[in-house]
Amino acid sequence: MNKNQLDFQSQKLVVDYMAFTVPISNFCEESFANYFAKLKFNSRRVIKRGKKVIHNKPILSNKKNNYEVKFVENIEYPQFKTLVFHGPNGSRLYFYIKSGLIDWEFLKDRQLTRFDLCSAQKSKISEKSLLKFFHECQQFNRLGGEDRVERTKEGPLYKVGRRRSTQHYRIYYKDQHLRFEYEIKRDLAKDYTYYLINNDFEFFESDLIEKYIKYSSKIISLKSKYSSWLADKLRYFRKMPSSSFILKTDYIKRQQIRTVQDERNILQFIRFLAYIRDIGYEREYLGDTAYRCVIFKVSDFLKFQDETYSYYKFKKLKEFFDNLQTNFIIQKFSDSYFQSLVSVPKVEFLKEKRSVITKIWIVDDLFYYQYPFSFPDFKTTNLGKHEFTVLSYIVTTFTSTISISKNYDVNQFIRSCSTLSNKDTRLIKEYFIKYIKKFVDYNLIENNILLLNNKRFCTVEELTTQNILEGFTVYELLEFKNI
Repeated sequence: MNKNQLDFQSQKLVVDYMAFTVPISNFCEESFANYFAKLKFNSRRVIKRGKKVIHNKPILSNKKNNYEVKFVENIEYPQFKTLVFHGPNGSRLYFYIKSGLIDWEFLKDRQLTRFDLCSAQKSKISEKSLLKFFHECQQFNRLGGEDRVERTKEGPLYKVGRRRSTQHYRIYYKDQHLRFEYEIKRDLAKDYTYYLINNDFEFFESDLIEKYIKYSSKIISLKSKYSSWLADKLRYFRKMPSSSFILKTDYIKRQQIRTVQDERNILQFIRFLAYIRDIGYEREYLGDTAYRCVIFKVSDFLKFQDETYSYYKFKKLKEFFDNLQTNFIIQKFSDSYFQSLVSVPKVEFLKEKRSVITKIWIVDDLFYYQYPFSFPDFKTTNLGKHEFTVLSYIVTTFTSTISISKNYDVNQFIRSCSTLSNKDTRLIKEYFIKYIKKFVDYNLIENNILLLNNKRFCTVEELTTQNILEGFTVYELLEFKNI
């Protein structure tokens, strides 16, 4: 989910079903069969009465063709034929549509009447655990209406939505994958026909992705161990007051942080992005890549960080920019697209009267990047070593996992520090409480914290230097009213 415009490929969503209705007056079975045969689709005639299939025979079949289209006639609606592309057949058809290989003039007066999206999560799960997960979904389901667990030949299936509704949802286990399928049909699907045949795939995909993710969030509890994929996607639709959040970041690879200086560089990089977003720039090009050329006084950036200018501070800042140019800092982040964006080809330091001016070129796309995490503007200057390290540990742990549950092992953290006095140990625990409270105050986590020493939930006001020692778990807040 790394680009500004969401698309099926980046979200690892698969088109699992497509269906179009065509007026019987525009349908010639032989012509349609020959047309799709050129696209490597065999064809089959299906006649139904309600749900019951009363005729199902091939029309055109070739062993070299890998796909199939069904021409479905429902006796109750004889004025239409429905072209059905199920599973991989739907994926292939959508590929042809995006590639511009479908002749919409030939398929005139067609209407999209069903479209399924699927997310398949590789998982080993027993039938007992699957049924338990389905029960969790039934307990959590915020859509109301009809939902049920069914037994099929392939195994248990959880279904949400009535037969006549325009949206359906299914969860089931197949081929070592837990599959989450979202289906739109009838009038809701028809509304998307225009965008599909006019090649407006940006809107078509991004809007359906948003519907899929938000619909999923009303069925699946984010505290379930099978919902990490959903939490990761849902973060991008979080609507929060922008004035409350200054620092934003991608996933951080905690295992890549080896020194206190690494921690300082990461937090300084995040704050640097926050700073240059709000100052003027000129856009320049290197080939096809647009860069922002940003000019600012070193003293102004230091002031932004509540620091005063000194030669030592300037030297450390210069080292920071040198590291930024080599992408050394950026390797601490996990997203490859993010890493490719954060390209700083050149930094210059110029003297102007009594000031030192920084001139930096940074790739323009970076400023349109969607970050999954946001934080209050933590002031990191004038913090003692232990307080800074606690803050860094909280931030990097918070952003190193896609799950909404974040585990903090305070005892292990203390043991990892060099020799501590009793006073330092007490202060470290107080710093944990201080910054977790900030996360609660900014509505970033629930005020419902699990203490690991007794597996009891408490509020942040109940945290003490004694009860957090064995560690605690916080839960990222993603369930908003607008969802």
